[in-house]
Amino acid sequence: MQLHQPSVIQAGGIAAGVAILLGILTTMPLLPSFWLLLLGGIGGLLVPFASGLGYGYLAPGEESISEGLVGGFLTGMVSGLISGTFYGLGTLFLSSDLSMVAKVTVGSAIGSAILGGLMGALGGLVWPKIQTRFEGRR
Repeated sequence: MQLHQPSVIQAGGIAAGVAILLGILTTMPLLPSFWLLLLGGIGGLLVPFASGLGYGYLAPGEESISEGLVGGFLTGMVSGLISGTFYGLGTLFLSSDLSMVAKVTVGSAIGSAILGGLMGALGGLVWPKIQTRFEGRR
């Protein structure tokens, strides 16, 4: 198994940038709760999944299932960790108890990193099934 590290870094960086943007939006107290939950769900589920697909897209050549799984897991974990951290920091607007905010932030970051890794791995597993459709578009 040859993991293409530049693709992991590039896909993880793109996903992290999107996760930061969505994380900043979720910390805005002016948005209604529905939109905060929607943005949190997108940041926590769809961005890591897309980062797993992004790893497969950016990696040269055909990716095996194991390479897509590991690369997707790593990129999804990065975006999930960042998204969870911002989501946890958003509780600063809801509470002035800093110890509670710290606990929520750490718990959210760890949980989102695990879930993000799993969603990224799922995206990495899907990529080998659909990569033939994208070969001519690179």
